[in-house]
Amino acid sequence: MADAVKQVTNGYGAKYTLDTTAVSMVSLAAVKSLDIMGTAGLVGATQELKMNFTADMLADNRRLMAITQGDSVPQLFLPQLIEAHKKGQFPFEKLVKFYSLADINQAMAESLDGSVIKPIITIDENA
Repeated sequence: MADAVKQVTNGYGAKYTLDTTAVSMVSLAAVKSLDIMGTAGLVGATQELKMNFTADMLADNRRLMAITQGDSVPQLFLPQLIEAHKKGQFPFEKLVKFYSLADINQAMAESLDGSVIKPIITIDENA
């Protein structure tokens, strides 16, 4: 994952990454995808995150930020996200995947392996 981010940023890495999965390998990839002085935000609490602190954080002066309950002012932030989406700068549809209730085990498996960022279970009211 980190290699793909480095590739699309001409080898630099991202200024910011955001992990909402709470999957250790995704959290680590969020850190390793950073440019010098980049910041990784972790929304989900992963049970265990193993990294080489010197190589992954200190060498490039990276920051790791825990984000609790959004860490924003919704009245300001949500309009900014909507505007960014309208401009094509925040393709949130790439962050979510919908599953029927019957596919809940698949949703959980894909969330745990990091292939889905935010699984959403839909419940058919007519079922």
